[in-house]
This record gives sequence, structure tokens and C-alpha cells, in this order.
Amino acid sequence: MFTFSLVFVLLLVVSCLFCVVATNPIHNVSLLIVSFFLVALLLINFGLEFIALVLVIVYVGAVAILFLFVVMILNIKLVDYDDFYNSFFFLAVCVFFLAMVLPILLYVYDLFDSSVFFVLTE
Repeated sequence: MFTFSLVFVLLLVVSCLFCVVATNPIHNVSLLIVSFFLVALLLINFGLEFIALVLVIVYVGAVAILFLFVVMILNIKLVDYDDFYNSFFFLAVCVFFLAMVLPILLYVYDLFDSSVFFVLTE
């Protein structure tokens, strides 16, 4: 069960990352729908089937499809985002570090409690 959860979480992180990085609005909404489905699979894996079903019906069935239709109706043109990405790259790396790496480091630090170090030093 843990390995399935880990696979779903890793796929969810990759899907969300691609959703943010994609420049085509249709791809963004499609990856958002994939992210919602992965969250629903993760909730089913934890035994929360009703919440997963509600998430799929409400968010994928209504909100994400509404986003998709709005993007298609507005006919948004693609814009060159090179200057925008270059100006906020350092900020994006810092946010990524705080959101992904710092909780892992805190979890590893919590595994090695201070009592363990106290026993090893005596």
C-alpha cells in the first residue's frame, strides 16, 4: 500500500509540475484534470472512496471542464514566456526547495531524535 501511495504522489508531483510549466492553456487544463484524477486515486488508496468520487464529480466534472471550455472559447494565443521564466527562476527554485526538500529534511531529522544522539554519546 505504501508503494502505491508513493507512486501516486510522485506522479501527482510530476503532473502538477508539468501543469505549471506548460505554456499551452489546453495542456494546463488537461494536466490539471490528470492531477485531480491522481488525487482521487490517492484518496481511494487511503480508503476514502466517497471523497474521491465527490472530487471527481465536482472538480473534474464541473470545474475543470468549465475551465477547458472557457479556454477554448476565449481562443488564447500562445505568448513567448522566456523573459518571464528567466526573471523568476531563482524564486521558483527557492519555493521548490521550501515546498519539497525542507519537509523531507525535517522528517529525516525527526527520525533521529535527540535521545538517540544522547545514547550514542555516552
